[in-house]
Amino acid sequence: MRDLLAVDKWMLLALAALLAIGMTMVLSTSYLYSQERYGDGTYFFRKQLIAMGAGMIALIACSIVPSTFYRRFAYPLLAVSFIVLALVLIPGIGVSRGGARRWLMLPGFVFQPSEFAKLALVFYLARSMAKKRAV
Repeated sequence: MRDLLAVDKWMLLALAALLAIGMTMVLSTSYLYSQERYGDGTYFFRKQLIAMGAGMIALIACSIVPSTFYRRFAYPLLAVSFIVLALVLIPGIGVSRGGARRWLMLPGFVFQPSEFAKLALVFYLARSMAKKRAV
């Protein structure tokens, strides 16, 4: 149980610093625009704050899951990401936005498969590097 609660203090400090700088930048760059457009200078700041809270909850949840769970799904995630990236190229499935075909239209929202592919690539590379170190 003690290992579950172990936190790298330097990593936590770097995370807190990046979050603080990012939130400061969001507020300072969007205050006037959101004041003019929405009548509330902190509109985008609050949206970012909510997203940051959701990200922190996801971070805590993902840190509790054992690493063997992630290792097990590295290859299937990589295969699914290749398939989804290929689906973008099929007319009617892939959506063109801003002159580029990078999006998939799913019921209720639009999804950019390259973001999923980045995560799958991180899992795959971590598994591959861990496997090569063990040999």
